[in-house]
Amino acid sequence: MVPGSPPASYAIEPATVDRKDAQLKVAYGLPPLLVGASQRVSLEGPLDAAGRYASVSGAAGTGQCDTQPGGGLSLRCDEHLTGITVDLAKVSALATQLDPATAADKVAVATRFAGEPIGVLEVR
Repeated sequence: MVPGSPPASYAIEPATVDRKDAQLKVAYGLPPLLVGASQRVSLEGPLDAAGRYASVSGAAGTGQCDTQPGGGLSLRCDEHLTGITVDLAKVSALATQLDPATAADKVAVATRFAGEPIGVLEVR
């Protein structure tokens, strides 16, 4: 990803979002094209008194979630995923297999994510 270019977006399988007893739990799989292999993210934490915001954490990292972000979204979490592993060789092989013309761009995004593992989860 070239500095100044728009963020990359990856579709994921539907995330599991559970709200129970003033707790929020979010779980989903990271796309192999981003990290090289299937990896699960599971983050949970308490909702605020209004039941809207939650600070979540887990083995994969941390996040700040809004359960009423608007704009057609039912959840938005800003995440810092320090507990994940990116296998750039596998990303490169998969990207080349899927579309050799865009493989270098996909590897560049994965490289940047490996060094700066931040992202946004949006659930519709």
